[in-house]
Amino acid sequence: MRLRATAAVALVAISIVAAALADKTTVKLKKPAPVLVQSHTWTTLMQLSRRGRRLDGFRPVLEIEDQYGHRSYFGDETSPGVYRVRVIFPRKGPWKYTIRVGTETVKTGSMWVPPS
Repeated sequence: MRLRATAAVALVAISIVAAALADKTTVKLKKPAPVLVQSHTWTTLMQLSRRGRRLDGFRPVLEIEDQYGHRSYFGDETSPGVYRVRVIFPRKGPWKYTIRVGTETVKTGSMWVPPS
């Protein structure tokens, strides 16, 4: 009898964890141009979804950061679940980026802006 109760509790716990993981926001980011140019605008598109459904009406933020500081750029919705962000890298060198939707960090990565 105890074994059945333990198995039932374990099954409930596993389903709760699986549901929590499935509820995560995903983002598809259009790949950057082969060469990013300092002080020029890089325009990218982001597709936001959760559980396979588009996220409409959000205001995603793409933040860039280097050793001297950071900047934030807000996405504008162009179609349901698709957001356009225009980013300007003020300096050459390595940059880290973070995409946030609300309080959730959904993607991070890095880029390199070569000397012009």
